[in-house]
Amino acid sequence: MEAHSIDHGHTALGQQTDSSGIHSVKAQLEVETLAASIGLPPGTIVELLRMFVSATWIDLGCIRNGIHTGNLQQVAAAAHSIKGAALSFELHDIASAARQIEMSAHNAAPLDSDEAIDHISLGLLAIERSIDTALRSQS
Repeated sequence: MEAHSIDHGHTALGQQTDSSGIHSVKAQLEVETLAASIGLPPGTIVELLRMFVSATWIDLGCIRNGIHTGNLQQVAAAAHSIKGAALSFELHDIASAARQIEMSAHNAAPLDSDEAIDHISLGLLAIERSIDTALRSQS
């Protein structure tokens, strides 16, 4: 059986910066390995990752809105949601960025969370691209 890979955020890897100064993320999560670890079929893992990505985009919107309106409870709750879901898929770097946002909100620290939000966003984009690639290769 061919292993299908999914690129995702900054798990066990370094960042690379392109000519625009934006960090690009390169990592691979073996769907079959994750499926075996969780005890679900690879197709189910892909669908769960799709739901994770969708919910996380919504949570990022809640974080941005909470920062804009000063609603730190909303920021902390959305970041906590992202952190927990990311850890379910062993996406430790996305979880770490979410934790940074959550802790800042809990401590009423200045919320300059742009870098952490960008980090999560880049991870989500990488997961989306990889899901598409994995689904095409399964056809």
